[in-house]
Amino acid sequence: TCTSLKRLKQLPFLIKLGTRVSAVMAGREQLSLFNDVHVFLQTITTELEVLKRQAQQNDELRRAEIEELRRELEQERFERRDQINKIRYEFEEFVHRKIDRVLNEIEEMKASEKQDDNAQQRQIDGLVADLDRLKENLFNVQSAWHKLVSNTITAGAEPA
Repeated sequence: TCTSLKRLKQLPFLIKLGTRVSAVMAGREQLSLFNDVHVFLQTITTELEVLKRQAQQNDELRRAEIEELRRELEQERFERRDQINKIRYEFEEFVHRKIDRVLNEIEEMKASEKQDDNAQQRQIDGLVADLDRLKENLFNVQSAWHKLVSNTITAGAEPA
């Protein structure tokens, strides 16, 4: 691979040289002195073409792979967004149910307290009525004692 990299770095120079040599060779095919160089240049050119094709194929594969990964990433984003929305809607529904339940319990508690308040008010009203009767009866007892005392005092002063 190091040799391939060195050759790859020398490719532009070798391509130019190969083109020039090919042009010269066309005019002077009889020169056997440069046959080794021509064969070497043709081999390098062939290797260069192979490397170019491999690089292009690798590039196309990488681009296709990148595009596939982009599509997968977009699909995952869509799925994640869909899951987040689903969880959000479920949570909102849960919260609304809880709020409704709490509101219902508050209403029941208010109704219960109102019933308790009404029952307590009836008890208080009954106690007030009993107290009023007690006061009236005590007043009657006091009046009866007052008459008894008055009658006793007046009857004791008239024995004549």
